[in-house]
Amino acid sequence: MRVAPSVQALSCGAGTWLSVQQGLYALSAFVLVYWGSRHIGAGPWGSLLSSLGLAIAAAILAGRVLRQPARQLVWDGAEWAVLLTPEHRQAGAVMLMLDLGGWILVKFEPDEPSAASSWRLLGPSQWLALSQCDNAAVWAALRVALHSWRPVQGSPDAASSSIPGA
Repeated sequence: MRVAPSVQALSCGAGTWLSVQQGLYALSAFVLVYWGSRHIGAGPWGSLLSSLGLAIAAAILAGRVLRQPARQLVWDGAEWAVLLTPEHRQAGAVMLMLDLGGWILVKFEPDEPSAASSWRLLGPSQWLALSQCDNAAVWAALRVALHSWRPVQGSPDAASSSIPGA
């Protein structure tokens, strides 16, 4: 089997992806506060205004906490990695979570979580949004690398497979 070509793609840490996340946090806060205030017997206008206020606060807070600099997702033909800084590369596994053609969401799981990494607020996983407009020159190669088959570590590779022609 052939290996997918090497590719390096820029993630969009802000923009549409950040707005979607902020909207989800705002909606969650709104629903929770509105339900809670109506449950305790507050009036409809008081519930609505308090829910809107806390939804806006949740969106602003989410924007500050979730904002991250653009990262480089790298496939070198053997392993996936994220360039945290130009001199610091962190290897790991990539799982394709959503592919909308011109926009891809991947989950990056580092092999060894780094305590120094700035994006480790919610755990070792990092969600990277990749868009075609930011990576037009490498988009086809990126999609091939994300969708291609890779042998699992510890399993026999294609050369030693018992399947004829593999």
